[in-house]
Amino acid sequence: MKLIKIILSVAVGALFAYLACRNVDLTKVWAAVSTANPAYILAASAVYIFTQALRAERWRVLLNAGGKSYGFYDCFKMFWLSVFANYTLPARLGEFTRPILMKKIYGESASGMLGIVVVERIFDLLGQVLLFLFVAIFVPSHYLNTHFSGTIDISLKQAIIVIGAIGVAGFVVLFSVKSKMAFVEEKLKWVLGAFPNLAARIVRLLHSFFDGMGSIESPKKFLLVLFYTLASWWISAVTIMLGLFSMGINLENPYIASCFIQAVISIALVIPPPPGFIGTFHYFCKMGLIFYGVPEVTALSYAVLYHGIQIALLVVLGVIFLVSYGISFSNLISSEEKQDS
Repeated sequence: MKLIKIILSVAVGALFAYLACRNVDLTKVWAAVSTANPAYILAASAVYIFTQALRAERWRVLLNAGGKSYGFYDCFKMFWLSVFANYTLPARLGEFTRPILMKKIYGESASGMLGIVVVERIFDLLGQVLLFLFVAIFVPSHYLNTHFSGTIDISLKQAIIVIGAIGVAGFVVLFSVKSKMAFVEEKLKWVLGAFPNLAARIVRLLHSFFDGMGSIESPKKFLLVLFYTLASWWISAVTIMLGLFSMGINLENPYIASCFIQAVISIALVIPPPPGFIGTFHYFCKMGLIFYGVPEVTALSYAVLYHGIQIALLVVLGVIFLVSYGISFSNLISSEEKQDS
């Protein structure tokens, strides 16, 4: 199954890389990237790190909700390594890195940590819904009519409905799993009656998993996690805006335009991504800029620059944090294969 995911994600990345680069002179792309303003690149890098810090703080809040006392710096390092792994491994296999590392370094239950990661993904879905809603309301209508003949607004509304439904379903599951645990446990023991040890192991893992998911039962924790989620999504658009300024791309309402580009790029997150999000990231980023009338060469140049900023930061800090934990890169990329005990 893992091999199929890898092959599929690489094939998808190759397809979108082809679509992104088709009919574009790549020598002009590199020439455009080389003219970017370093001051804006540094500012964009700082904002990107701050955005990840907000998400790391969200992870800390969720982690400490069960009475733990992890500090921000440790949570930041662990979160950064999970993002680094997500960019390194295909098909989002890096999502399993953080729970495994938390087990290895701090002795936590991997299944419980995975439950908290699931909580993060559900909140991110909510962040995407609100970002799409913001975009649908505030993107100037003349762009909708000029570039997409009025059809893109329909697809945005459909995206909001679909992502919203998934998000609502996720929260329903999130707050109802504990109340249904006794029923689930009973049915598991009945189905696996001939294998009591296996049933007990699954029940133990589910309890640990749901304990992780139950980390936001407090309304205060819920609102705090929601705040960090929304702040990270909205501030992330500032990184995009600064990147645009670095290449001299001046758009009407640059922050709203950046939110739109962010929303379009987020579509790539739904697709099984190849290593480094190569292809999917570039295509959707390019299409978001073309929507605003930016020429293809400039649009692809910006996608290459913005993606390059992220990769450079992830690699540099990722290597530093790996060294601080005494973990090799091979340990990091193989961690998703380990099993919780």
